[in-house]
Amino acid sequence: MPLACLDEPTFMDLLFGTLPSDRAALVDEHLDTCPSCRRMVSEALKVQPPTDSGQAVPEEEVLDSQLATLAVDPWRGKKPRLRLPTPPLARGTAVGRYLILEMLGVGGMSVVYAAYDPELDRRVALKLLQVEALGLGAEAGRTQVLREAQAMARVSHPHVVSVFDVGTFGRQVFLAMELVDAHTLRKWEHDGPHPWRQVVEVFLAVARGLAAAHAVGVVHGDVKPENILVGQDGRVRVTDFGLSRIMFGAVVPPVLPGSPAHPRAMEGGTPAYMAPEQFPPEERTDARSDQFGFCAALYEGLYGERPFAGATVEELSQAVHAGRVKSVPRHSGVPQWLRKVVVKGLSVKPEDRHASMEALIAALDADPAARRTRRLRVAGASLLLLSAVGLTHVLNRRDVTGCEGAARAMDGVWDASRQQAVEAAFVGTERRFAHDAFRHVRRGLDSYTAAWVTTRTAACEATRVRHEQSEAVMALRMRCLDARLADVAALTQLFTQADPDLVERAPRAVEGLTPLAGCSDVEALTSRGHSSSDDPAARDRTVALLQALVDARALRAAGRYSQGVARVEPVAQSARAAGDWSGAADALLLLAELKDGAGDYRGAEATVLQAAWTAEAGRNDDAAARAWTLAV
Repeated sequence: MPLACLDEPTFMDLLFGTLPSDRAALVDEHLDTCPSCRRMVSEALKVQPPTDSGQAVPEEEVLDSQLATLAVDPWRGKKPRLRLPTPPLARGTAVGRYLILEMLGVGGMSVVYAAYDPELDRRVALKLLQVEALGLGAEAGRTQVLREAQAMARVSHPHVVSVFDVGTFGRQVFLAMELVDAHTLRKWEHDGPHPWRQVVEVFLAVARGLAAAHAVGVVHGDVKPENILVGQDGRVRVTDFGLSRIMFGAVVPPVLPGSPAHPRAMEGGTPAYMAPEQFPPEERTDARSDQFGFCAALYEGLYGERPFAGATVEELSQAVHAGRVKSVPRHSGVPQWLRKVVVKGLSVKPEDRHASMEALIAALDADPAARRTRRLRVAGASLLLLSAVGLTHVLNRRDVTGCEGAARAMDGVWDASRQQAVEAAFVGTERRFAHDAFRHVRRGLDSYTAAWVTTRTAACEATRVRHEQSEAVMALRMRCLDARLADVAALTQLFTQADPDLVERAPRAVEGLTPLAGCSDVEALTSRGHSSSDDPAARDRTVALLQALVDARALRAAGRYSQGVARVEPVAQSARAAGDWSGAADALLLLAELKDGAGDYRGAEATVLQAAWTAEAGRNDDAAARAWTLAV
């Protein structure tokens, strides 16, 4: 089958010499018969740097030689490439304050390295923009790139890859960015199929990232699946804000096949996702252009094909300017209300699209079926804070002989009513990222509580079904799990009274919940030396201590350190005075952490040493190890 004109991926593979041999043969055959594609390649080759010898070669000589090779056999001898302006940086090279670790990838306009930031003790992604290869070697060009990159650094949002720092390295500009373990949305889509609701959920995160950028005056300019990352943690992030404008706005790029020759670049964007105003001769980009690209990508995610037909840029431009959106594929399963929302965002005239990205978000979030479901859920069970000690008794009373029913423990802790109350509190803060924060919290707590149910059931079955452990060991494991669930209950109760600061901290607070694995470590649990007491005063003291620890941990997670100190300090001293060394150690250790967070460093130091010696006396090895570590 004859090859169509070179698309962007094929073009870049050609320049970097990464085309597979079978594909290369087709490209070779096509270049013999297509003047526009040969012109495109020739324009790209013009920006090649001097030869390896360092001897400058006249542009015409380089171009004629390489085009002659292309005309006869593009794969005879060395493949035509755009070489890096400099060799890859060696490990340990200092770029600003950052130390190069390894190269992660090479793109048409940049090189990305993993690097180490010694000041903040963290790994970052370091993107070096190849200014020289772009024809931006002049000081004015670097100044423009630097100004655009600094604008990108103003965008701070959970669904945007963070830009930490911007600077120059020789004649290049670097961006220090969040290092994300992720793959592109394109790969996520290829790994599908995904239900339409899941696709919308992912794109809602993208839309909120774009809205945050627009709020500080930053336009992406090239919204497409390749610029959207889906992390291993499930979080969706938008990357390369403004880079399309940085990379293309000040250079004369290759003339794409089928497009009219024009003396300057299209102002960023990939043709399949470009709004009408981004095509020549208008070439302007604003927030509504991002909306168009977003809806084009969403259309593709929902229907598995792009919204406009066209084998060349010219044909695509004609379809886009005419507003000829493809008809709905058969059996897509996508509801009509959603198609209307997407097609509105693909309107030819910017003013006919959604008023803003926030308006588009509201339209996508207005699923009629979901609204009906939410109304049915508001059946309103009374809210209940479960105490750490009382939970085991309640569950055992409900289920005397079997191990079923652990999921009932979520009533009042993380059920539909509590989730609705938390969501309402978050949204009520009117913070732009409140919806995203709640989604992260919901995902994290859903995972944690599901693991809790599984672990509790397994602990019960190990004694009463498989007979692998004693009732005493099961009781220790249950007490540990009760404490973990009490932490969840206290945290979600706090979330129902969220303020803007708490909304910001909420995702990290959920991630900071104590891992459940400790409740399966029988050796560690038995070494704590817990013993029951018939003394009512001792039992009351234990309940008060555990409840105070639960409350204080939730306050610590919320950043309310002073309140946490006031909550836990009296019970810590009470437990120590009563000789409950193990319990007092837990309380003192938490008290030290709270004082440290509140800025009382001297008090924290004294308290952590007190916690360490108290833990040693109470054989609380876990608290002792953590206390000595914190003291160091």
